[in-house]
Amino acid sequence: MASSASEAGGRPVTRFRSSRGRLLGWAWLIFAALNLVDLGLRGRSLTTAAYAAGLVAVSVGVWAWLLRPQVLAWPDRLLLRGALRDVTLPWGRVSAIDASHCLRVHAGERTFRSYVVSSGVRAQRRSWKQQGPTGGSASRQDTAATLLGRTEVDYVAEELTRLHDRYSRQSSSQAALRVQTRWAEVAALALSSLVCIVLVVRAAS
Repeated sequence: MASSASEAGGRPVTRFRSSRGRLLGWAWLIFAALNLVDLGLRGRSLTTAAYAAGLVAVSVGVWAWLLRPQVLAWPDRLLLRGALRDVTLPWGRVSAIDASHCLRVHAGERTFRSYVVSSGVRAQRRSWKQQGPTGGSASRQDTAATLLGRTEVDYVAEELTRLHDRYSRQSSSQAALRVQTRWAEVAALALSSLVCIVLVVRAAS
């Protein structure tokens, strides 16, 4: 889920990404690639072209939603990389980081969410049950609740909060916060979907 890297050369200090999403994403891309090879060997027709376009369109979506999203941290900023949008937050602009069903980064009155790691309803219920009475001393009970009750998104929020505490004093609270739509990804999704629809309609007519 998380990996650490050197601070030198502009590399992120740490990154978080969905292991399950990456596994599913790469599995689909391999499946799609094998099917595209098979379709290519079968010859050219509108039907095979429509199937191929559908595989490409779905693959673009899989890459955008399962493989692209990450949370990356540098000594001067935090990057929430989504499927179609990137949010760059200097540490000085971050006021708090917490977790609910997803990761939430607060910058004053604005709140940005990342679903790279998330806790579903079942995970939250399990966390609440594990934080119930466990017996023993108060300190041991608190420790047990802390260790047993954390979800994956809780862990990420705690790690990013630790980095925020470390780097926020070195970052200006007036630094620019950037929200960028990834138009290349939007265009790729739109174009591949359009081509797929056109070929399917032509093949069916």
